[in-house]
Amino acid sequence: MVKKEELTAISYDIQGCLFSHACANTIIKLALNTTIEQARGIRAQEIVDYLKTLPERETHCAVHVLAAFGRALDSLGR
Repeated sequence: MVKKEELTAISYDIQGCLFSHACANTIIKLALNTTIEQARGIRAQEIVDYLKTLPERETHCAVHVLAAFGRALDSLGR
């Protein structure tokens, strides 16, 4: 949900591994109450850094979830 150009509610519905869910939750944490443009600035490495314990072999989850989030932002039409 967007109010006054800020993302005020974010949810997701994915079928993925534990690491994908952790990355999706992290995106929500990082993007909530930011503008769409600020949210577009989130990078996969920020997600990895935030999680700290994400195994290196699972960092692709951050990339995939971030790509899906970008498409969701695109669908807002702003």
